Amino acid sequence: DGGMSFRTAHQVVGAAVADLYDKGLGQKEFTYERLNSWCKQITGASLPVSKAQVEQALDNKVGVERRKSLGGTAPTEVRRMIADQRARADKLNTALNKLVDQWQQADLQLKQESEQLMP
Repeated sequence: DGGMSFRTAHQVVGAAVADLYDKGLGQKEFTYERLNSWCKQITGASLPVSKAQVEQALDNKVGVERRKSLGGTAPTEVRRMIADQRARADKLNTALNKLVDQWQQADLQLKQESEQLMP
Protein backbone atom coordinates (compact mmCIF):
# COMPACT_ATOMS: atom_id res chain seq x y z
CA ASP A 1 0.00 0.00 0.00
CA GLY A 2 1.08 3.54 -0.60
CA GLY A 3 3.60 2.90 -3.35
CA MET A 4 6.67 2.82 -1.10
CA SER A 5 9.19 0.16 -2.05
CA PHE A 6 9.56 -2.81 0.26
CA ARG A 7 13.18 -1.88 0.89
CA THR A 8 12.34 1.69 1.94
CA ALA A 9 9.39 0.56 4.05
CA HIS A 10 11.67 -1.97 5.74
CA GLN A 11 14.21 0.78 6.50
CA VAL A 12 11.53 3.05 7.99
CA VAL A 13 9.93 0.34 10.12
CA GLY A 14 13.32 -1.04 11.13
CA ALA A 15 14.51 2.38 12.28
CA ALA A 16 11.30 2.96 14.25
CA VAL A 17 11.53 -0.47 15.93
CA ALA A 18 15.23 0.03 16.74
CA ASP A 19 14.37 3.40 18.28
CA LEU A 20 11.66 1.80 20.43
CA TYR A 21 14.04 -0.97 21.48
CA ASP A 22 16.81 1.49 22.38
CA LYS A 23 14.35 3.44 24.53
CA GLY A 24 12.97 0.32 26.22
CA LEU A 25 9.53 0.90 24.74
CA GLY A 26 7.07 -1.68 23.43
CA GLN A 27 4.49 -2.24 20.73
CA LYS A 28 1.98 0.16 22.29
CA GLU A 29 4.38 3.01 21.62
CA PHE A 30 4.71 2.06 17.95
CA THR A 31 2.42 4.79 16.67
CA TYR A 32 1.61 6.40 13.35
CA GLU A 33 3.27 9.59 14.56
CA ARG A 34 6.52 7.82 15.48
CA LEU A 35 6.55 5.91 12.20
CA ASN A 36 5.79 9.06 10.22
CA SER A 37 8.65 10.87 11.98
CA TRP A 38 11.08 8.14 10.94
CA CYS A 39 9.68 8.15 7.41
CA LYS A 40 10.37 11.89 7.14
CA GLN A 41 13.92 11.40 8.47
CA ILE A 42 14.70 8.61 6.02
CA THR A 43 12.80 9.63 2.89
CA GLY A 44 12.19 13.33 3.42
CA ALA A 45 8.45 12.74 2.98
CA SER A 46 5.48 11.73 5.10
CA LEU A 47 4.13 8.20 5.14
CA PRO A 48 2.20 7.42 1.95
CA VAL A 49 -0.51 5.66 3.99
CA SER A 50 -3.13 6.90 6.43
CA LYS A 51 -3.11 6.64 10.19
CA ALA A 52 -6.01 4.16 9.93
CA GLN A 53 -3.98 1.94 7.58
CA VAL A 54 -1.04 1.91 10.00
CA GLU A 55 -3.33 1.12 12.94
CA GLN A 56 -4.94 -1.69 10.96
CA ALA A 57 -1.50 -3.08 10.08
CA LEU A 58 -0.60 -3.07 13.78
CA ASP A 59 -3.81 -4.88 14.79
CA ASN A 60 -2.83 -8.50 15.50
CA LYS A 61 -6.34 -9.80 14.86
CA VAL A 62 -6.44 -8.19 11.41
CA GLY A 63 -3.00 -9.62 10.66
CA VAL A 64 -4.11 -13.12 11.58
CA GLU A 65 -7.33 -12.86 9.56
CA ARG A 66 -5.44 -11.65 6.46
CA ARG A 67 -3.39 -14.85 6.23
CA LYS A 68 -5.95 -16.66 4.06
CA SER A 69 -3.45 -18.52 1.90
CA LEU A 70 -3.04 -22.28 2.16
CA GLY A 71 -1.70 -23.02 5.63
CA GLY A 72 -2.34 -19.45 6.81
CA THR A 73 -3.66 -18.27 10.15
CA ALA A 74 -7.06 -16.96 9.03
CA PRO A 75 -9.85 -18.61 11.05
CA THR A 76 -11.47 -20.07 7.92
CA GLU A 77 -8.16 -21.61 6.85
CA VAL A 78 -7.50 -23.00 10.34
CA ARG A 79 -10.98 -24.58 10.40
CA ARG A 80 -10.32 -26.11 6.96
CA MET A 81 -7.00 -27.56 8.13
CA ILE A 82 -8.61 -28.96 11.28
CA ALA A 83 -11.33 -30.63 9.19
CA ASP A 84 -8.69 -32.08 6.86
CA GLN A 85 -6.69 -33.47 9.77
CA ARG A 86 -9.80 -34.94 11.41
CA ALA A 87 -10.69 -36.69 8.15
CA ARG A 88 -7.12 -37.96 7.88
CA ALA A 89 -7.21 -39.18 11.50
CA ASP A 90 -10.50 -41.00 10.82
CA LYS A 91 -8.96 -42.78 7.80
CA LEU A 92 -5.87 -43.73 9.79
CA ASN A 93 -8.01 -44.96 12.68
CA THR A 94 -10.07 -47.11 10.30
CA ALA A 95 -6.89 -48.58 8.76
CA LEU A 96 -5.43 -49.24 12.22
CA ASN A 97 -8.59 -50.98 13.41
CA LYS A 98 -8.53 -53.16 10.28
CA LEU A 99 -4.91 -54.16 11.01
CA VAL A 100 -5.72 -54.92 14.65
CA ASP A 101 -8.60 -57.15 13.54
CA GLN A 102 -6.31 -58.95 11.06
CA TRP A 103 -3.65 -59.47 13.74
CA GLN A 104 -6.21 -60.78 16.20
CA GLN A 105 -7.59 -63.19 13.59
CA ALA A 106 -4.07 -64.33 12.70
CA ASP A 107 -3.24 -64.82 16.39
CA LEU A 108 -6.41 -66.86 16.91
CA GLN A 109 -5.67 -68.97 13.84
CA LEU A 110 -2.08 -69.53 15.02
CA LYS A 111 -3.31 -70.73 18.42
CA GLN A 112 -5.88 -73.04 16.86
CA GLU A 113 -3.41 -74.58 14.44
CA SER A 114 -0.71 -74.97 17.09
CA GLU A 115 -3.22 -76.75 19.36
CA GLN A 116 -3.98 -79.19 16.54
CA LEU A 117 -0.29 -79.95 16.12
CA MET A 118 0.27 -80.44 19.84
CA PRO A 119 -2.70 -82.23 21.38
